[in-house]
Amino acid sequence: MTDFVTTYLTVTLLFVSLGIFGWLAIKSHNIKTFQFQISAFIIIWIVGEIVNIIISMNEIDHGIEDIGMQIHLVAMVLFAVLLWTRFYYSRRAGKKIVDETSDYYLG
Repeated sequence: MTDFVTTYLTVTLLFVSLGIFGWLAIKSHNIKTFQFQISAFIIIWIVGEIVNIIISMNEIDHGIEDIGMQIHLVAMVLFAVLLWTRFYYSRRAGKKIVDETSDYYLG
């Protein structure tokens, strides 16, 4: 009984977070914004987790046991591409990345 409650609570909370990040992605109005890109990454990640939970509950059984992990892989690849692209364009534009903490006022 406890597993049943925690599983459905987890799925419910994942759907709530899916709605929140979907709303944030729609609200950003521009695919180039960091808010949209991170929201898209988190949405893909959440979908992978939902699929993992549904498959582990034996709701779907068509020989696709690893599809949730493959969706997670897609999310991680998207995240890596997102970071490398942002890094490349910031370097190309000549923007500096702060390397030293002495640039910040810490007091």
